[in-house]
Amino acid sequence: MVKKMNELSKLTDWRELLIDPTVGVSSWIRTSDEGLKSMKVVFEVEGTVADVLLVITDQESYRKIYDPAYHSGLFLEKLDEFTWIFYQRVKKVSIVASRDFMLTFHFHYAPDENNGRGVMYFIGFSDPAIENLVPLPDDVVRGDMPIAGWKLEDISSSLSHPKTKVT
Repeated sequence: MVKKMNELSKLTDWRELLIDPTVGVSSWIRTSDEGLKSMKVVFEVEGTVADVLLVITDQESYRKIYDPAYHSGLFLEKLDEFTWIFYQRVKKVSIVASRDFMLTFHFHYAPDENNGRGVMYFIGFSDPAIENLVPLPDDVVRGDMPIAGWKLEDISSSLSHPKTKVT
């Protein structure tokens, strides 16, 4: 999955959506040959990779702050030290019905990337084998997420000012 995520990120058909140097956010969109719409966002935050992971994996406190479409989520099962199963639900937005997702997320640390500083990947995907862990609510459409995730790189210039690049 790490290889797939990096390959997708390097494709040349991403179209610029927003580049805002005043806040340090850049984003692009693309549509695959199969019609799947994707978004890529890159930004930098003050804090360590561990700080960012805490925000990403917190299903209740932080998620509702940075994602207004987020409804709820549950940690369901830890398959091994690096692989977890999550349930996530997003709110109805405009005319698009509420969606939920049964996702397997995997952590992968690549110590040799980022000039030896390491990169943490947190990659999720829909898995038909876990669909029955949470029954589908009547007013919700079960979504399919081929791949989603975060690539976290330590770009700190000093230990006293930690900074993380998020892709």
